[in-house]
Amino acid sequence: KQWYQRRVRWVLVSTHLGLLKGWDLRGGELIKGESDGSGCIYTCDSHPTKPYIISGNNSDQVIEWEICPNHSTGAASLRQLRTITLPRISGWYYGGVWSLCYDHAGEVIFATEPQSQAIYAYA
Repeated sequence: KQWYQRRVRWVLVSTHLGLLKGWDLRGGELIKGESDGSGCIYTCDSHPTKPYIISGNNSDQVIEWEICPNHSTGAASLRQLRTITLPRISGWYYGGVWSLCYDHAGEVIFATEPQSQAIYAYA
């Protein structure tokens, strides 16, 4: 098994400071906090088979991250893989990606934003 498959379940937290952090159930920090530069991360999801995380922010962006292990310290960090920008529907102050997820195979990312009430799919 890969190193991330041997870990206990992830508990992911997104804060309104724009940081994405993760801990294991024993309370040990596994992911060093990273900022996506938006100021507010609304939601996140983990990939079903790969060490990836996606996050959605108030800038109408979905950001895919790779969890990179640091074998000398035991902690992990995040590396940004790609950014998907949803079409800007309105200038609504509270807009952004409010919900997102990978499909069951991890091949498609689904994202929603509240103004258009649309579901976007990205492969």
